[in-house]
Amino acid sequence: TAPPLTGAFAMAKSSRLPLPLVAFLLLAFPRGGCSVLCTVTGEGVRRSLPKGWRDALRALNAYLACPTEPEVTLRRLDSQEDYLEGLEYPASLFRVDLAKQEVGEKIGFDISRKTDYFEVSKVQETGPLARWNEAKPSKAVGRGDRVIEVNRVVGNSTDMVEEMRRSVNVSLKVLRLGAEDRKVLDRRREEKELRKVLRIAPPPGLGRGIVEPSDSKVVTLHSRNIDQYLAKQPVTVLMVYANWCGHCREMAPEYTRAALLVEKLSLQQNVKFAKYDHGDEANRENDIGDPSRLNITSYPACFLFTGGIHEPFYGLETAEEIAAYVGAKARGQDPETEIKRALLKLRPMMYRGDTDPKKVLDLEPESFDDTVLKNYSGNNRVWIIEYYSDKCPFCRSLKPEYIKASEKVQKQFGPAVRFAAVNSRAFSDLAERFGVTSYPWIISVYAGRKGHDMAGLGGADSIVNWADHEHRKLWKEKPSW
Repeated sequence: TAPPLTGAFAMAKSSRLPLPLVAFLLLAFPRGGCSVLCTVTGEGVRRSLPKGWRDALRALNAYLACPTEPEVTLRRLDSQEDYLEGLEYPASLFRVDLAKQEVGEKIGFDISRKTDYFEVSKVQETGPLARWNEAKPSKAVGRGDRVIEVNRVVGNSTDMVEEMRRSVNVSLKVLRLGAEDRKVLDRRREEKELRKVLRIAPPPGLGRGIVEPSDSKVVTLHSRNIDQYLAKQPVTVLMVYANWCGHCREMAPEYTRAALLVEKLSLQQNVKFAKYDHGDEANRENDIGDPSRLNITSYPACFLFTGGIHEPFYGLETAEEIAAYVGAKARGQDPETEIKRALLKLRPMMYRGDTDPKKVLDLEPESFDDTVLKNYSGNNRVWIIEYYSDKCPFCRSLKPEYIKASEKVQKQFGPAVRFAAVNSRAFSDLAERFGVTSYPWIISVYAGRKGHDMAGLGGADSIVNWADHEHRKLWKEKPSW
C-alpha cells in the first residue's frame, strides 16, 4: 500500500521533511489507516507550531487522507457580552497576523477581558504587535479595539487568550469601533468610575444638608470623595453652600432645575452638577474653602470645573441663567451674550402680574423708546423710572414703597408724572444707556432726555418728595423735545 519512491520524493519536497522520515512514515502508516498520525498532523497540533512545520504536517495530513476536521470553534458561554451589543454606528473589521520571534515571546498588548471577546487596553512598545503596527500603519491596533477571534477560536475569551499565549503564529480578527460609539463607551466607563467614587463612605457625623428631590440630577459630595470626583469627571458645576444659609436654600431649587435644563441641551461634553455642604463641620476635615484652594468667602459659591481647573461664576440666580452660562462655556460661546438671551426670553418682571400698570408700568426694550422717549400726544409728563433686579432683596422690599409713592404722586399731579420700572438685570442695555450701574436706582426722564438720578433713596415719602422736585424743575407747558 506504500506509494512509489517517486511519491516519497514529492512528499518530502512539499512537506520539507527529511526524505528517510517521509519514506518511513508512508511505509509504516498506510493512507487512511492511522488515526494516531492523523491526530499528530491535525490542526489542533499544527496551529501552535512555526509556519514551516505547519505546512509540512498539513501536507502529510492531506496525503494520509485523514478525515476532514471540524472548524475549531469553542462553545460560547452562557453569560455573554456580545462584541456588537449596544453599538449603533458603523465599525470596521480587519485581520492581523502576528509572528512571535521565539516561543514564549509576549504578544505585546494588555487586554480588558470580557466573556466572549477581549479589548485592547494598552499597546506595548515591543513585541509582535508593535512590529505589526510599524509595518501596517493602516491596520495598526490600538486602545479600544476588540479582538473577536484568535486562530479561529471564538466565543470564549479565556480560550482565546490561551490560544494567543501558546501559539507561535497568531491570526486575530479585530473589530474597530466608530468614533461615536467610542464616545458613548468612554462616557459609560466614566459613569462607572464615578459611581464607585460616590459610594465612598462620608465622614462620621455628616448631616443631610439641603436634601435633593428624588428626580434630581445633582450629586451630593463630601470631604472624602470630592477630590476624586472632580478629578475623574470631565466637567462639573459645583455649588458650595452652608445648610444654614437662607440664600442657599432659596437658590437650591433653581440649581436643581438648572441641572435638568443642561441635561436637555445634549452637550458634547459630559457635564454634571454637584453640591457640597461647606457649612457642616464634618466636611472641614478636607477644607476645600481654604484660600489656597477655592477661597470660599460667602455662600453660595459656584464654580465650573473643567479638566481639574476651576473657574468661579457669580450673580446667576435662575435656572435659565445657570444653564445658559454652562451651555455657552461647553460650546465655546460668549456666556454674557447667552445669559442675556436667556433673560430676554424669560423676562422676569417684578411689577407685572400683581401691580396695576397705571400705577407702575414694567418697561421692556422693544417698547421703551416709543413709550418714554417719543414725542406723542399725552407724553408731556415726567417719567420716574426705578431700575431694579427681581433677585435683589432690597428691591423687593422697596416694591410696596414705590407703589405707595406712585399712588400719592398720581393724586397730586395726575398724568403729568408717571411711574415705571425696568429690570436692569434682565435688560442691562436699558440701564447702561442712562448710566445706571446698580440697583435699586431711580432716574427721571422728560421730553426724550434723562433728567436726574435720585439721591437719598428711602421709603415712599422720599420718592414722593423727589418726584415733586423733578416735576417742578423739569415740567413745562410746551416742552422742547
